[in-house]
Amino acid sequence: MFKWTLSIGLAIAMSGLLGSVSQEMANHPSRVQAPSDMQADIQNESSAERSGSDIQHANQGWRFEQVNGISLSDQKEDILRKLGKPDQIHQDPYFPETIQLQYDTMIIGMTQGSIDYVTVPRSADFIEVDGREIDIDKQEIYKRFGEPDSIASDGVAFCEGPYCMKVYWTDVAEGQAGAAKEIEQIDYFIDHTYQAVPDMDMKPEQEEIFL
Repeated sequence: MFKWTLSIGLAIAMSGLLGSVSQEMANHPSRVQAPSDMQADIQNESSAERSGSDIQHANQGWRFEQVNGISLSDQKEDILRKLGKPDQIHQDPYFPETIQLQYDTMIIGMTQGSIDYVTVPRSADFIEVDGREIDIDKQEIYKRFGEPDSIASDGVAFCEGPYCMKVYWTDVAEGQAGAAKEIEQIDYFIDHTYQAVPDMDMKPEQEEIFL
């Protein structure tokens, strides 16, 4: 009886948790998982761009621990040691509490000394992920990372645990039926809505905690 009550209670709790996570992600467009009708953004692309035996399951062998030598756990001192002083410092136009450290090949967004995101523009030509260089090219991105974990109208995201890389499309193809979308920039960030799924097969001593 206790086990049935526990299973039902956990199912209800998980349903509520997933609902709240979905709502919070909807409030962060750059980190949102796309609704099912957005799947066409990927499915309608030419099979020549996305097919091939070298395309594997998303993120296989990737941990997303660093981009261009920068980890999201780095502090200001780490950035200065690795990259030196930034070329320019700006205020984030959308988040006034965040400053942007602009370097030649990337922008680092920081709030109170901690990194919020790393942005690599298309003009950088390549991005270094976990020590491996990747051309900023749509076909190359799919070849390396496989199928994305989430799809939205403005881009696709690849995630490993809470660490995510979102590839943003330009607006060039807007209103042009069948036109291929190009990469505008790639953002590297932590998805703070991420929740690891708990193990539902609990041992008897673990069940007692919930009774």
